Amino acid sequence: MKRVFVLLVVMFFSAYSTSDAQVNTEAFRIGSDNRGFSVRSGLDFTIMVGNSDFQYLGTNTRFNYNWGDHYTFLITNGGFGQSNGNVFFGQALAHLRNVNSIGNGIHLEEFVQYDNDKKRLLLHRILLGGGFRYKILNTSKMVARMGTSIFYEQEEYDLPKTAVHKAAIEAFRSSSYLTFLFALKEDVSLLSTTYFQPTINNLDDLKMLSDNAIKVGLGKNISLTTKVDVRYDSRPADGIKKFDLI
Repeated sequence: MKRVFVLLVVMFFSAYSTSDAQVNTEAFRIGSDNRGFSVRSGLDFTIMVGNSDFQYLGTNTRFNYNWGDHYTFLITNGGFGQSNGNVFFGQALAHLRNVNSIGNGIHLEEFVQYDNDKKRLLLHRILLGGGFRYKILNTSKMVARMGTSIFYEQEEYDLPKTAVHKAAIEAFRSSSYLTFLFALKEDVSLLSTTYFQPTINNLDDLKMLSDNAIKVGLGKNISLTTKVDVRYDSRPADGIKKFDLI
């Protein structure tokens, strides 16, 4: 029973976290015309002692400052869990992004990110880049945006010397994404965001993230949300699978 509980906690916080090869920044944007600072944060803590020895700490926070024509936000999230002294989950992410409006639904963005992830053997990842975000459709039924950018990344993995995958990697990647919110009918909406991130000099070296959610209103104060998240890395570290499905 304890193993089942640990598995459920891992599944829940893996779905709750965005710290992976990619981060869906679209899920963290806050639509607001008010100038100034705002913050949205969540903290989760679980502890079991006695017959069970289990601890988990997780957080997910977004700091935002609206300058008027542009805004800046910082995403921080992560989690750490151990059972009977063994660490089964550990990851952290910090993503800083500045967004400038240059008119006609076009934004110029600059960003920097740091993350690590024990389950993918990732010790450190640092990236720096920039690009554009466009509003391509805005109707009563659908709002759609796309983005394009280029970033430089450095990765370091916890791998033995005999591993096929390199322990340290540097690469330039392009990042393209499409996000849309579609009102299927009254009280039913679909939100989908998909990223493609190949290296500049080798399109076969590809990372992909697709976050999809259907929200169904069941009443004035109740709704049901069903999510399907897919992550893909064409060249993962040794022993790590290419696909993750949540």
